[in-house]
Amino acid sequence: MQVDAILNLVRGVCIGLCVAAFVAGAVAGVKTQDVNRSGKRLALVVLVIALLLIGGTLPYAVPIFHGKLVIGPVISMLAIYLTCALAAALLGGFGTGRKRSKNLPGGAGVYVLVTGVVTALALASVFSLLNPIVALVKEYGSAKKYDPQADKSCTENLKSIYLGFEKYVEYNDALPPAETWEDQDDFKGAIQKDEWLHCPAVSNRHDTKFGYAYNAALAGRKLNGKKLEEMPDAAKTPLLYDSTDLAKDAHDSLTSLPKPGRHGGKNNILFCDGHIESVAPK
Repeated sequence: MQVDAILNLVRGVCIGLCVAAFVAGAVAGVKTQDVNRSGKRLALVVLVIALLLIGGTLPYAVPIFHGKLVIGPVISMLAIYLTCALAAALLGGFGTGRKRSKNLPGGAGVYVLVTGVVTALALASVFSLLNPIVALVKEYGSAKKYDPQADKSCTENLKSIYLGFEKYVEYNDALPPAETWEDQDDFKGAIQKDEWLHCPAVSNRHDTKFGYAYNAALAGRKLNGKKLEEMPDAAKTPLLYDSTDLAKDAHDSLTSLPKPGRHGGKNNILFCDGHIESVAPK
């Protein structure tokens, strides 16, 4: 997958930067004559690295994803850990170069070991923090997308609402409660516009008439790690449907289907696998 290739590239670049920092520090340590001046220069370099990485990611430090996955703070921590890794590699390389050039007691082994451990720990933190970001990219790259317009047809409304149920199941491993299904945060997070919760046949989309009812028999049902579309008899089990109950959070056991049907004598029914059928009332 392209996202995985990009992730591996980022990992390689991080490792390459740390190796380059170590080599640069070692060369500087070999060539330096004035330790105090070199120390000040190294401190300046570390400060510049910190400003570039941490300062450059500050605009992204705010949460940028709804639901339980919050990416902003993850980006900030990633920048901090990468700064630590580069600083450790640079300073460790400098110490190693000084040991070798001046033949000081203790050798360069201690510097290499400490540098390697500190850098490895910082890089490990960077790599672990990349996972939530990759999860976000994959989710948005593979998600079913619908044009965020307010004037969708009834069937398009139902397709969008289905995404809300999918998200709720993903985060809670269960379907929402019947009494407050439209008010659940994990459900609302996937619904881009409130207008989509209103059937256009009965509502102007800005009033208190909704027109969809949730199958109360499914309320709170556990999915045991399955996706909504994978539940038993998903293709035969109604999830949401046109209803004569126009209140918010309407729910029943398919007793409120309009008669005659609301759309050309038929009612739209959304099933648990995501497909929609237009069914004439019996």
